[in-house]
Amino acid sequence: MALRAPPGLKRSALPLGLLALGAAAAAYAAAGYPGLTAIPGWFYRPTHPGLGFTTWAAAGGALALASFTFVWRARRAGVAVALLTLGSVALQAAALGSSADGLEKFWTRLYGGHGEFLAVAHRESDALSVLQTYDARVERDELGHFPPSKPPGALAFYFALDRLGERVASLPLQRELVRRARATRARGHAAGAALALWLLPLLTALLAPLALALARAMGARHGQARLAGILTATTPTVLLISHHLDGALYPLVGTAAMAAVVQAAQTRSSARRLVLGLAGGTLFALGLYTSFSLLPLGVATLAALGLRWRAARRDARPFHGVEGVAWAALAFVATAALLMVFLRFDPQRRFLGAMAYHREWKAGVPTTLWRAVAPLEFALWLGAPLLFTVFGGALGGARDGRGVGVWALGMLAITTAVSGTNEVARLWIFLVPLFAVAAAMARRWAAEEAAALVVAQLAVAVALGAAGPW
Repeated sequence: MALRAPPGLKRSALPLGLLALGAAAAAYAAAGYPGLTAIPGWFYRPTHPGLGFTTWAAAGGALALASFTFVWRARRAGVAVALLTLGSVALQAAALGSSADGLEKFWTRLYGGHGEFLAVAHRESDALSVLQTYDARVERDELGHFPPSKPPGALAFYFALDRLGERVASLPLQRELVRRARATRARGHAAGAALALWLLPLLTALLAPLALALARAMGARHGQARLAGILTATTPTVLLISHHLDGALYPLVGTAAMAAVVQAAQTRSSARRLVLGLAGGTLFALGLYTSFSLLPLGVATLAALGLRWRAARRDARPFHGVEGVAWAALAFVATAALLMVFLRFDPQRRFLGAMAYHREWKAGVPTTLWRAVAPLEFALWLGAPLLFTVFGGALGGARDGRGVGVWALGMLAITTAVSGTNEVARLWIFLVPLFAVAAAMARRWAAEEAAALVVAQLAVAVALGAAGPW
């Protein structure tokens, strides 16, 4: 008589496998990811700062885990979204609180990112004039080191951060943060830096509910969509590469735009199609005003629409892709025109200038090699358990999950081929929600399986945080 594995053993195989993979990936990260740092042009090198276990970090971590547990069980969608947002915010706080360097780590991240923009924003009294003459001032080297690499929207964000920081600086809690900021390199613009301390992680945390919305637009079930949000919040790159617009702003705008357009094509209400289409097009235009790196999401949106059109035909459901795209295109053109007329935005001139800057900045990076190895860097900070799940879904997942897995992996391949650069763990954070959605839709998850995947991802994040440099 043939031997059969007990049913309980079959059910435990996937959770155990995910936990084992997470443990192996965490051990590799803790060891300083040997082998990868030998690749020519490898950007992120381990510094082994260790971790600092504070009450703040423990409270944030406990609140996050409790919130995510109830997200999975919540009966009302609104409650699930609120809990997901709360858990994501708490986890961002825990990540910052676990730094061995304390708040000093924040100042390092802020200035290692785009902190120079904040100094420029504080120095310049006429924000509108600076934005309208952005290209000319960049070419005269009047705005510093980073502005040549970006369109004006990045500096516009820091203008808003500085001005808002000044307005709230007298509030009780904010006053203490400003006092601390004045003892650091941010002393010249302490109000804006103190606001950035909590506002940038908050914006990063909002990526989780947007990933949930994108998952629903891609046809995910309620449980799968909630898991997509949790996976986004617990992905190492989102947790560790914080206090940086690549994590706090660009993916937020890009994911919201994509979710709106894809959902517009599937809603039955013509009024909702109008609103969602216009919102998606407007957000995409504003996104490109802040970063040209969001261009691949235009391709991702069209590919997502193709997947949903195929699903609609299969299920004999109405699909309004042409109308949704038309409204989005109209809003995109109108918003771009307003930026060009009132802010004198010259997208071609700025794009060519930014590309020239990046070519000079990355001149020492072997482009051909990095078109092959960039996914390794992305995968390290994405998390091996999540990537394994996406591959599994693409190869043999559920009905819609297979196509979504191919969609995410295809966008990684396209972005790699076009870019050919390093530092992609930061530059490609906008791809994380795609992979989170693909992993969530790879199968119908039992609670213990989903929990194992999340725990495995968190183990990798903790190990990478201890290894550094983020």
